[in-house]
Amino acid sequence: MDNHRTDHNDLSSSMTVDKTTPPSVLTSPRQSGWRWPCYLAICVTALLLWVDVPVLMTPPAPSCLQPGALIPSLPDAVSRTYANFTSSAYRSHSARLLSDGVRIPTVSYDDMGEVGEDSRWEVFASFRRYLHDAFPLVHARLSVEHVNTHALIYTWHPLHPTAAKPLLLMAHQDVVPVDPATHAAWTHPPFSGHIDDDGWVWGRGASDCKNSVVAIMEALESLVCDEVDVVRPVVISFGFDEETTGYSARSISQRLESVYGVDGFAMVVDEGEPLERREGGVVMALPGVGEKGYMDVTVEVTMPGGHSSIPPPHTAIGVLAAAITAIEDAPYTPTLSHAHPLFHQLTCLALHAPNSLSRTLRNLIARSNFRAIVDAIKDDLGLRYLMATSVAVDVVDGGVKVNALPESAKAIVNHRIAIDSSSQDVRQKISGIVMEVAKSFGLGFSGFGEAGMESRNGMIVVGDNDQTLEPAPVTPIDTPQWKLLGGTFRRVFGEEVIVAPGMSTGNTDTKSMWALSKHIYRLDPMLTGARDNHIHTVDEKVHIDGHLEAVRFFHTLILNFWAADDF
Repeated sequence: MDNHRTDHNDLSSSMTVDKTTPPSVLTSPRQSGWRWPCYLAICVTALLLWVDVPVLMTPPAPSCLQPGALIPSLPDAVSRTYANFTSSAYRSHSARLLSDGVRIPTVSYDDMGEVGEDSRWEVFASFRRYLHDAFPLVHARLSVEHVNTHALIYTWHPLHPTAAKPLLLMAHQDVVPVDPATHAAWTHPPFSGHIDDDGWVWGRGASDCKNSVVAIMEALESLVCDEVDVVRPVVISFGFDEETTGYSARSISQRLESVYGVDGFAMVVDEGEPLERREGGVVMALPGVGEKGYMDVTVEVTMPGGHSSIPPPHTAIGVLAAAITAIEDAPYTPTLSHAHPLFHQLTCLALHAPNSLSRTLRNLIARSNFRAIVDAIKDDLGLRYLMATSVAVDVVDGGVKVNALPESAKAIVNHRIAIDSSSQDVRQKISGIVMEVAKSFGLGFSGFGEAGMESRNGMIVVGDNDQTLEPAPVTPIDTPQWKLLGGTFRRVFGEEVIVAPGMSTGNTDTKSMWALSKHIYRLDPMLTGARDNHIHTVDEKVHIDGHLEAVRFFHTLILNFWAADDF
């Protein structure tokens, strides 16, 4: 107390008062003493924002609490098998298995007819025979069910009945077509399954996603060979038209729901993104816990025709162009929240790999300043469209002859709907934008089947189709299933790996599986470098070392699943 009073006296003795200052604004030294701690706090805060020093963050979200590596307790035979996955002999064996699968051109085309009517489906019977011959123990031990002829459901039943929910592992047999015009551009023929001296397996489907099909089957074959004790069911499903309609996945889902019921699976794992090696050597596993929605909006303009020598100020194509411009000029606003997977991912980076983010961004994350975080990262389109609905005008059609006014013009606008939005939000926004365009040209308007404005001058009609899909439910991450998945990643890839929730801007066959489980994950368990960026294009390939990482991952995941007793 004495020192405190002395400080004030010292301060007061050094103060000088401006005689012109009105008495009402003068403050005594004792009255102003409370301000100094505030000034000090402001200065310290400013310094922390300017100087690159560690930031004290709030307690980490559940997604940032990194699980330890889950190492299953293995019989000697299983341990030897796991170690054998890295041997040169098994490496060669695995490469041949994948190569043989890639050689079978299981292409699904957008214009495929019904199974049994379109002969192009028959190649899937060849792939089924390949699986049977390549993995004889799986086919001897597991039950196999055919759905829609070519979809496959394998079930590994425990020896003793159990009420425990099963694990579902998914992949798809089909691949996208190869453009005949690009054949000559391939380093190795697209269905050769060529294995080069550097360990790459080349061909369509090598990385999307016959690698997953084969890796799952290799893991199962090894486990059956080692005669492990099955304590709860494991189910495997392989659809055959993921790259087109996804009809087979819907049929698989209906079949599984009829057997196991709604929410009948403990967890579901399907294809997704590989692990990422970020700047500074940080490796992240980002299993997808959500997917954006999907919607194709058609904008069609109809107007009276006539000879092009006497045109109106704007033809149907011109009006359509105005509508397209108005749509593109009103992009969706990106948003973040505590519940968004991307925010959890950024938080994990800030906590566990701070050097991978800028000082400014780490500070914004620490304060959950969502608007500022969005402003800081939105120019990266890959990140922007994790936070916002995307809009892409992909198809335009109009006019039939150069000297005839077009009587109709149509555009299809693809939307990938943000996880915190809905198809109804898209309908409302598109209707509002295009209605104003119609008014400006004196045209009628109708939106998504609703009665609208009529006009003798023409109409603009907007609508969607039966392919509209809402955003997927977001899988919770404060669960034993998430811990098991993360522990498996850190067992296979090392405890330096950061596991955080990811999400996809596209859709997988899991879009048909929402009723089966609340715990759906999308992943490709290999490092990025093992799967190059040639998916769906020329020179698709995968490295055998990455493929073996996937084999070890599925092998370990199944064993860890059997050992789990908390879900």
